[in-house]
Amino acid sequence: TLTVVNVSLQKGSKVVLVVRHPLGVLGGDTPQDMLRKAQATMEQIFKELFDSKRAHLIAHASSLVLLGASWNVSWKDKFAVNKEKPFRISKDLIAESVRSDFKVAHPGLSIVSTHVMSVSLSGYKVKDPVGKVSSSIEFEMFIEAAPDEVLTAIDSVVAKHIPHNKNRFSTLSYASVDAVIQSTELSSFVFILPEHLITEITIVKDGSVHSSMSLPVGTLGLAR
Repeated sequence: TLTVVNVSLQKGSKVVLVVRHPLGVLGGDTPQDMLRKAQATMEQIFKELFDSKRAHLIAHASSLVLLGASWNVSWKDKFAVNKEKPFRISKDLIAESVRSDFKVAHPGLSIVSTHVMSVSLSGYKVKDPVGKVSSSIEFEMFIEAAPDEVLTAIDSVVAKHIPHNKNRFSTLSYASVDAVIQSTELSSFVFILPEHLITEITIVKDGSVHSSMSLPVGTLGLAR
């Protein structure tokens, strides 16, 4: 699905176009087959934009690609930073420590989104560690990642049509959860997202994702 949104600081955001195409995935398709079909579908969507003379809608766009459950993996992981001397905690320090450890442990995958579940400084749990000073920090994260092959394939298609754009990636569940938090001010809830072939269930506690799972039943199966 391609959704075009005009964003204005004064007027907010407005959806101006939605284009949806089925992938036509078959039971015997390999992941590589699915990826090729996804690329072909994206090319068809862009072609329709140009044929309908709507290319101006994305000419200078910034793109955000939301990956559904079929295109990402998620799990809980623990990270730690220990130093001889006390140091000040920052968001950049947390992000960099996660990024460097992740690349070593999971070659071929890239982080798409992360959610901090719990943080401990020198053995004591804290809600917000940013700005505090400690000689050690341990944190549990819920990580959503995607294969580099998938991200590169999507980048290659988008770059043909929006050449000066740098793709940002997120997951459909993360974006949906974030929208719920912003629009309802709820911080703890269960989010259920039915897709065509699967249904995603995400458990959110205190504004952070704590668990996510996919059921092999979607709207197409329910319709039958």
